[in-house]
Amino acid sequence: MEQYNVTGMSCAACQARVEKAVSNVPGVESCSVSLLTNSMGVEGTATPDVIIKAVEAAGYGASVKGAKSSSPSMQEQEDALADKTTPVLKKRLAASVIFLVVLMYFSMGHMMWGWPLPAFFDGNHVAMGLIQLMMSPPMFLSSVLNGILIELIVLLLFRGYEKDGAVFCAAMLHTPLSLPFNYLYNRLVKGADSPLAAVADRAPLAAVGMTLAVVAVSALGALIGIKIAKELKKSGVLKK
Repeated sequence: MEQYNVTGMSCAACQARVEKAVSNVPGVESCSVSLLTNSMGVEGTATPDVIIKAVEAAGYGASVKGAKSSSPSMQEQEDALADKTTPVLKKRLAASVIFLVVLMYFSMGHMMWGWPLPAFFDGNHVAMGLIQLMMSPPMFLSSVLNGILIELIVLLLFRGYEKDGAVFCAAMLHTPLSLPFNYLYNRLVKGADSPLAAVADRAPLAAVGMTLAVVAVSALGALIGIKIAKELKKSGVLKK
């Protein structure tokens, strides 16, 4: 089994991505990637150059263990510094915006602004539900606004997520800030028929209690995440 050093991995998703990329190389019989040791073992007839190119195409770096390192050429240095993540994220953002626009048109356009719908959807709640179900992965507008507001608050108070308090603050703010957006939407669009508005109007204490319970769970999740991150930093998996 040929052993390789792998650089750039920071989570289990990175490990799975490298393993998948190498496993798809012709001639590779098995591939085992270790996130803790930043290493990889490969069995098969594929050459190291092909395997290293597959890892680099996935956005990471690789080298054969024990191989003598030679000074990289200027082109190799430029390729190593090239931004390979931003173009992928831009494509995903563009696709999400397209799906979000179509989803907003079908789900809220006819209710809020009276936009016309095809005759097939007139009274066809099953078709409307299926369309919304298929296109639901894009984030709704309220979640986007809530996320932007949280990011601004964290940037103003902590200038980033380097401190544990920033992560804890973001987790604590999510629910209290998302509820007003959801309440206003339900009140403006659905009025008194909205279940959320009805609970808030008729049983405000129950609504406050549920909100505090969700905030407590969010705080617990943030503390657990911070604890795991500290352990990963101690083991060298995460860089400070």
